[in-house]
Amino acid sequence: MSEAFSRACLLAERQRWVEAEKFLREHLSFDPEDDRALYLLAVCARMGQGRDREALQIIDQAIARAPENGGHHALKAKILADLKRPGEAAASAGEALRIDPEDAGFHAARAYVHQQQAEWSACEEASRRALSLDSDCVLAQNLLSAALTFQNRTDELAEQIGARLARDPNDSLTHASAGWAALRSGEPRRAETHFLESLRLDAVNESARLGLLEAFRARSGVYRAHLAFSFFAASLATKYRMWFFLGIYVVYRVLRVAAESVSPVLGWLVVALYLLFVLWGYVGRGIGTLLILADQRARQALNARERWEGIAVGGSVVLGLMLLSTALATRGEIAQRFALAGAVLAGSSIPWSMSLSNGNLTGRRIYGVIATGVSFCVLVVIGWVTVFPQLGIWGAHAFQASLYATVACTWMALFRFKYE
Repeated sequence: MSEAFSRACLLAERQRWVEAEKFLREHLSFDPEDDRALYLLAVCARMGQGRDREALQIIDQAIARAPENGGHHALKAKILADLKRPGEAAASAGEALRIDPEDAGFHAARAYVHQQQAEWSACEEASRRALSLDSDCVLAQNLLSAALTFQNRTDELAEQIGARLARDPNDSLTHASAGWAALRSGEPRRAETHFLESLRLDAVNESARLGLLEAFRARSGVYRAHLAFSFFAASLATKYRMWFFLGIYVVYRVLRVAAESVSPVLGWLVVALYLLFVLWGYVGRGIGTLLILADQRARQALNARERWEGIAVGGSVVLGLMLLSTALATRGEIAQRFALAGAVLAGSSIPWSMSLSNGNLTGRRIYGVIATGVSFCVLVVIGWVTVFPQLGIWGAHAFQASLYATVACTWMALFRFKYE
């Protein structure tokens, strides 16, 4: 074992992925056939944001050199699950278990694949099988906590987390799991306590940092309702989630027709409520982040992209609603102008949300381009309805373009097109 590889292993244990990768590449320049180094390099790439495809290529090289190493197949299964390729991920997990059906880590990899598809019952089964083989398998413990959380089995979850904390009260991952369980139960203050303890024990625990942000957002009662709905949607298997939202759309169309047959005003009320539901579903997190920005202590937990999300998404909604409120308080043509400007400004928050909160790097770029185009249209519309009425037809076209682009974004996200 070379000195470079030994250093890489030590750095990886401390989760210093960038430094570990440097030593791994140094080692591989002298021994390019070392499948262990390739495996660890794939882990380092996977831990880097937006590098899952690179990690997949690296682990494929490791498998080519050692096809009977089940650990390589298990890692490939997790990478494929992250890339939303569930069929291939399940096949890789199955191959790992074929090589060694008694390895707890391989059963945990299968549980991870089920988790990514929100197949919670299967995730629980695989996690319990892993823990029956190795009760200290951390990944299986966390996956079991997630499975119990999203199946709303709070008593079993509390017992499982309590046992883990009793066994090791200084485990960062267990405190993070306890925090998410508290959020699921609607207890943001208790969740904050667990997330802060998790970060005290491990300052780079990303799950705890993200959970802490959710707990800060959930100080708002409105956001707690949004979070509860998000947990419910996440509890649905991926293959059913799309149909659930399509069902809501069908119900909306039926209600709209029925309401319009009674009164045009009632019909518009149904439309307004549906649009408010859609808007909040996509921008609730951004508004919550805007509230965090107003808290001098809480905003320290935000990274740069999350700060921009609060400004671009939350700010657009707030300013848009202010213009709409002004429209309601006035009459005549000026009211119509303010309403148009407020609508496009609030609507522009949707593509910005899909860009800034997107876990898919390509998706962030695609939605970012659309969001930039929509924002340009917003400026044209605001200019048209305020100081440049001569824009005329161009203002109307900009309004329509922003509307169509925003609707297109919602449908793209519904079908999970480059949106994670």
